[in-house]
Amino acid sequence: MKKTILMSAALLGLLLAAPLAQAHDDDGMGPGMMGQGMGSGMMGQGGMEHGMGGGMMAFGHPATAAQAGRTVSIELTDMAFTPNSLTVKAGETVLFKLHNSGTVMHEFMLGTAAMQTAHRRMMAAEAEKGLPPHHHHMGNAVSLDPGEAASLAWTFTQPGTVEYDCNLPGHYESGMKGTITVTP
Repeated sequence: MKKTILMSAALLGLLLAAPLAQAHDDDGMGPGMMGQGMGSGMMGQGGMEHGMGGGMMAFGHPATAAQAGRTVSIELTDMAFTPNSLTVKAGETVLFKLHNSGTVMHEFMLGTAAMQTAHRRMMAAEAEKGLPPHHHHMGNAVSLDPGEAASLAWTFTQPGTVEYDCNLPGHYESGMKGTITVTP
């Protein structure tokens, strides 16, 4: 009986840890990558509901550039997104064309307020341990070095509010946040 419980606990731990390890893959070809490199789409299908894997979430799911009905260009600067708000319709697929014109690395992450807060806490904890910022290559998030450009396509499925934030330590607090209002 004890052996069965221990085996079950170990299996559960592995199942929970695997998506997190994949989500923070620094080799540039983590989950959500298609094609070759940062500018090729960032479309993924796997993932966890809290947003670390970039797949199906309560507010939507990754898409392909070909599925997009409109394109929105977003400039990432030190420390802001331009534009910092937009409105989309539930069911709409948007291709975000991102460009980091700032002088430091930034990220663009789609998520609920709770997802963003949890991710900021994780990034802050990693920084406190002296770990360098990790790059995201997922369906709902992408990191860009200075001068870099990338695209991310997303289908918004539910009315409500979705945030796009840079969760690198101090960036959100300095104003690097945006809001998407999803209408019915």
